[in-house]
Amino acid sequence: MNKLERRGKLNNYVCMCTNIKDFTLINQRMSSQVGDLVLRNYAVTIEQNLEKDERIARVGGDNFMILVQKQRIEEFLQFIEKVSVTVEYENVAQILQLESRCGLYAIQEGDSVGVILDAAHLALSQAKHSSAADYIWYETNMLEQAYDRRTLLTEYGNALKQHEFLVCYQPKVNIFTNTLCGCEALVRWQKEDGLVPPFRFIPALEEEGRITELDFYVFEQICKDIRSWLDKGITPVRISSNFSKLHLQNPEFANTILKIVDRYQIESEYLEIELTESSGYEDFKALTDFVRIMNEHEIYVSIDDFGTGYSSLSLLKDLNVDVVKLDKSFIDEIGTGDIMNENLVKNVVHMIKDLNRHVICEGVETSVQADFLRDLDCHMVQGYLYDKPLPHAKFEERLIHPNYEVG
Repeated sequence: MNKLERRGKLNNYVCMCTNIKDFTLINQRMSSQVGDLVLRNYAVTIEQNLEKDERIARVGGDNFMILVQKQRIEEFLQFIEKVSVTVEYENVAQILQLESRCGLYAIQEGDSVGVILDAAHLALSQAKHSSAADYIWYETNMLEQAYDRRTLLTEYGNALKQHEFLVCYQPKVNIFTNTLCGCEALVRWQKEDGLVPPFRFIPALEEEGRITELDFYVFEQICKDIRSWLDKGITPVRISSNFSKLHLQNPEFANTILKIVDRYQIESEYLEIELTESSGYEDFKALTDFVRIMNEHEIYVSIDDFGTGYSSLSLLKDLNVDVVKLDKSFIDEIGTGDIMNENLVKNVVHMIKDLNRHVICEGVETSVQADFLRDLDCHMVQGYLYDKPLPHAKFEERLIHPNYEVG
């Protein structure tokens, strides 16, 4: 890059910062030696597809920096979408299709090398927690966002100690009786200068691997609240608590949940563990083991965001979960004239019910959507048509008065 800068040609290039998707699984399942070979072969394969003065460099782990001429960038992005490498594992040649996340920066005249590298790294950071795209171009507001994320991460530990995180409860409603039948626990961060919305801190905590502390903080608060309501003579409903896929790396995940339940003497009928659909892909055995232990203790397990990942049908077949939550993106299109989407929802709901799973549809905001789901014999919904997430005191009132009046 310094050579190109001296020749006045650096601004003819795009700087890419790339990260191989799910590379840790190769190390875990095959060995770190095979992982090293995969990295070498990946780099060689890419290098063979570079032109004169284009470069690739490994900067650590499974991260690479690549310089590509601007005029070739679209062609190169298509190539890097899936890079085939061959390695020998257990005396058999294995062909791996490696996908990458990429942060891209179109170099401008006068940019220093440091500025270029920082911009590409920031863009990669955005790509890592984006569900919409595997490669993202640098934008000027990313620096401000990165500073905001770093500030929140710095404050996070103390915020946990100071109990700045509040648990709200969003009701789930039986649309045949219009009564409260459950709820989902959601977390809010109440700082002195105002409320921090979840989209600002949850992706950052997930990326840093620190979301697990918050998940257990929320779960313990749920158990405290259930215990308090029982002691007051108020009958709770089943509460679902969200847990990140990162917990599946912890062999004590299930035991930690059971210890908290035992500490507060909570009956299993009031608890549901909610996992996102993508949780199963990285370590399916850990997921099935966890679900089995929850089944043995009669604690409900639900799969969130169903339909947004790639292994939906196999999850339904192979996982003994109790509840499947249909993603809001499908419900949004009901009543808009999108017949294909409505047929999809109809068939998915019937399939889930035929497999003896409960189904809940999230994001129900209109009576048209509720009527459509009622016709499908889908009993349970969640959404602003009935209620937004409620703070503890308001939700307690809802437990006492569980009936809804819907026009």
